Amino acid sequence: MTTPSNFASVKLPASLVQQAREAAQPLRRSAAGQIEYWATLGRVVEHSGPDGAGGASGD
Repeated sequence: MTTPSNFASVKLPASLVQQAREAAQPLRRSAAGQIEYWATLGRVVEHSGPDGAGGASGD
Protein backbone atom coordinates (compact mmCIF):
# COMPACT_ATOMS: atom_id res chain seq x y z
CA MET A 1 0.00 0.00 0.00
CA THR A 2 1.38 3.41 -0.92
CA THR A 3 1.04 6.45 1.27
CA PRO A 4 -0.64 9.55 -0.14
CA SER A 5 1.66 12.39 -1.13
CA ASN A 6 1.16 16.12 -1.35
CA PHE A 7 3.43 16.19 -4.40
CA ALA A 8 3.03 15.23 -8.03
CA SER A 9 5.65 14.70 -10.69
CA VAL A 10 5.32 16.62 -13.93
CA LYS A 11 7.50 16.83 -17.02
CA LEU A 12 8.76 20.33 -17.76
CA PRO A 13 11.02 21.55 -20.53
CA ALA A 14 14.68 21.41 -19.46
CA SER A 15 15.08 25.06 -20.47
CA LEU A 16 12.31 26.13 -18.06
CA VAL A 17 13.91 24.20 -15.21
CA GLN A 18 17.29 25.78 -15.99
CA GLN A 19 15.73 29.26 -16.05
CA ALA A 20 14.10 28.51 -12.69
CA ARG A 21 17.45 27.38 -11.23
CA GLU A 22 19.12 30.58 -12.40
CA ALA A 23 16.31 32.82 -11.13
CA ALA A 24 16.08 30.96 -7.82
CA GLN A 25 19.74 31.08 -6.85
CA PRO A 26 20.01 34.73 -5.72
CA LEU A 27 16.75 34.35 -3.79
CA ARG A 28 17.87 31.10 -2.12
CA ARG A 29 14.90 29.18 -3.50
CA SER A 30 14.94 25.74 -5.05
CA ALA A 31 14.05 25.34 -8.71
CA ALA A 32 10.75 23.80 -7.60
CA GLY A 33 10.14 26.71 -5.24
CA GLN A 34 10.81 29.19 -8.05
CA ILE A 35 8.38 27.41 -10.38
CA GLU A 36 5.76 27.42 -7.60
CA TYR A 37 6.36 31.16 -7.16
CA TRP A 38 5.94 31.77 -10.90
CA ALA A 39 2.75 29.68 -10.91
CA THR A 40 1.37 31.71 -8.00
CA LEU A 41 2.12 34.96 -9.84
CA GLY A 42 0.43 33.59 -12.95
CA ARG A 43 -2.72 32.76 -11.00
CA VAL A 44 -2.79 36.26 -9.50
CA VAL A 45 -2.42 37.85 -12.92
CA GLU A 46 -5.10 35.64 -14.47
CA HIS A 47 -7.53 36.39 -11.66
CA SER A 48 -6.91 40.12 -11.91
CA GLY A 49 -8.83 40.26 -15.18
CA PRO A 50 -7.99 40.58 -18.85
CA ASP A 51 -6.64 44.12 -18.52
CA GLY A 52 -4.65 43.39 -15.36
CA ALA A 53 -6.61 46.01 -13.42
CA GLY A 54 -8.47 43.58 -11.20
CA GLY A 55 -11.75 45.22 -12.07
CA ALA A 56 -10.61 48.60 -10.71
CA SER A 57 -11.71 51.65 -12.59
CA GLY A 58 -8.16 53.04 -12.69
CA ASP A 59 -9.21 56.44 -11.32
